[in-house]
This record gives sequence, C-alpha cells and structure tokens, in this order.
Amino acid sequence: MKKIITLFILTICTIGFGQNIKKTELIGKWTTNDLIIDFGDTKPKNENIIRELKKGFLNSEFDFRENGKFYIKFPNDKPTFMGELAFLNDRNWKLENNQIKVGTKEDNYNLMHILVQKANGKIYFIIPGMRLEMNKR
Repeated sequence: MKKIITLFILTICTIGFGQNIKKTELIGKWTTNDLIIDFGDTKPKNENIIRELKKGFLNSEFDFRENGKFYIKFPNDKPTFMGELAFLNDRNWKLENNQIKVGTKEDNYNLMHILVQKANGKIYFIIPGMRLEMNKR
C-alpha cells in the first residue's frame, strides 16, 4: 500500500509541478550525473546493494533514438547483475504523459517505465526507488 501511495505522490508531483516533456526533447543520449536512491520502507537490508546500484547507474547512458529504439549502456565497471538489463536494448520506446515506456506492442510497453521530470532547469528520470539527474549529450 505504501508503494502505491508513494507512486501516486510522485505522479502528482511530476504532473503538478513539472513541465511537460516533448518527444523531440528526449531524442538523443542522456548521461546520469547524479542519483538519489530511496526505497523507503522497502530499503534493502544490505547497504552494499545500494552502493552497487549507484555504481551501476552513475555515468550510465540512456539512448532514445528518433526511430523509436531504446538502448542503455552502463559503465564498464558496473556490477555483474546490471548486465541483466541488457535485454532492454533494441526495444521500442514511447512517451505518454511525461512517462517513457520501454517495450513492444506485445508487452504493452511494460518492460521499463521512467517518469521524466523537469525542475529547476534540470531533467530527472525517476525509476521506482531512484531519481537520476540527467544531462543530454
């Protein structure tokens, strides 16, 4: 129930205080400059997991191509388990209400959802439990 409430609040904040993002603004390569990880009450008991997530996502690259294809690239020293996310490469992406949806028509674009927030001149990608500050290259 707390997860639902948290997602609801994030959605309201994004819609209420953020600005609408256009697909043309997203096309290109984005690099993670900074990130905040907060799982709330569902925080992993092992702090090492949080450190590994930070290591894997910091300086990662999200590539949204004009042809609708999505690619994600992690740093070379990424944790081993981050390699499992390679299945997201060469999938399709679309933008609906400031939310990027990655997948295919068959899976209803449900492989990955990223809320996009524009605030204080910065762009943030919000993935459940993480807020990534992004820079477009």
